[in-house]
Amino acid sequence: MSKAYIVTGLGWGDEGKGCTVDMICRHTGADLVVRHNGGAQAAHNVVLPDGRHHTFAQLGSASFVPGTRTFLSQYMLVNPWTLLVEKDRFEEQAPSLVGRIFADARAPITLPYHVFLNRSRENARGVAKHGTTGAGISETVLDHMARPGEAMVVGDLRADRSEILRKVLETKDALMSEMARLGACDDFERMDPERIVDHFMEFRDETTITDEDGSRKLLQGAEKGIVFEGAQGVLLDENYGFHPHTTWSTTTPANAIGLIKDNKVDMDYEVVGVTRTYGTRHGAGPFPTESFDLHYPEEHNGNDGMAGQFRQGYLDIGLLVYACNCCEEAVDGVVVNYVDIQPGKYCRYNSHLRVSGLPSTTRDQEALTRQAWSPVDPEDLKDTPKGGIEHVIAEALQVRLMATGSGPTYRDKQIIDL
Repeated sequence: MSKAYIVTGLGWGDEGKGCTVDMICRHTGADLVVRHNGGAQAAHNVVLPDGRHHTFAQLGSASFVPGTRTFLSQYMLVNPWTLLVEKDRFEEQAPSLVGRIFADARAPITLPYHVFLNRSRENARGVAKHGTTGAGISETVLDHMARPGEAMVVGDLRADRSEILRKVLETKDALMSEMARLGACDDFERMDPERIVDHFMEFRDETTITDEDGSRKLLQGAEKGIVFEGAQGVLLDENYGFHPHTTWSTTTPANAIGLIKDNKVDMDYEVVGVTRTYGTRHGAGPFPTESFDLHYPEEHNGNDGMAGQFRQGYLDIGLLVYACNCCEEAVDGVVVNYVDIQPGKYCRYNSHLRVSGLPSTTRDQEALTRQAWSPVDPEDLKDTPKGGIEHVIAEALQVRLMATGSGPTYRDKQIIDL
């Protein structure tokens, strides 16, 4: 019987979720990848043995596998314009994606106006930046909260051109007052609404838009298996992350589990936690085990872009345990990437962070953040055993070690108990 796998990052992101999704699809034959949170800010890198590489933002990270389909669920924030750019770049080195992209009509749309407002707001914060990627995620969510039933969704793109243009202009008008407050109205005025509509209509022609019943049939009909591809990491979750350095998205497996149950998908599922052998964080926010002595090469992570500096530190077992506790259902196993890198130290007891329970309010999250700004005492760092830190991780989380990765391609993965 086929199975569903819910790939979930247990850190601040950049754990290797993309290559894990690619590996699982190749190993199990699953041919449907479901994006169930976040939006165009994801950057999941997949490298093939022949050197081809793609950074997946909205497309499913197993798209190099022939016939594998992408489903942008109702929980995904869809940016039609940037998805077309991503699709074109992917098809320069891989088979056509025609007929392989599906999008739920209920999925919110991120417009260029959301992106510009997001970047303007972050720039206005100065040294108090939140660490946004500048992809418009927060502004898309805020727009839908402020204008429920009116903000644009993928289903709106099935209308004629004049109606799509009307919705685009409504969005511009709704966000203009906040842009005016930030003194950045010129950014809005430089954008051509007609060109936005052109891209939206092209996206409509390149994508199969599904209504509620169509989405259910797609999920129920995935006889070879499903991989739910999470974006960001649990430590950035909107409810359990360290406020305000969080994403406006549910990064736990909750959405994926909801899609399985609500659509009556008759399939067993497992939650696959993903981590590295060392800690990383891209951009602002607390990072207790950060170490300026670690300088491991990062071919696909840099200090450019809105998020800013890419930071490294020792692995924090305590935060991994916390991330697992935040998941609505137990993590079944863990995939540990970068096992070819063993820093020699790791933080075992996490005495710097005392968590009596999961946060239930923003105030609780802020309290966690204040604790997490305290750096780890060197005495809390333990020596890595000869067997490798991957076994320490599995033992600490009390889960099975499903697979390890010692390089960027699927051939560098070792399946242990998947």
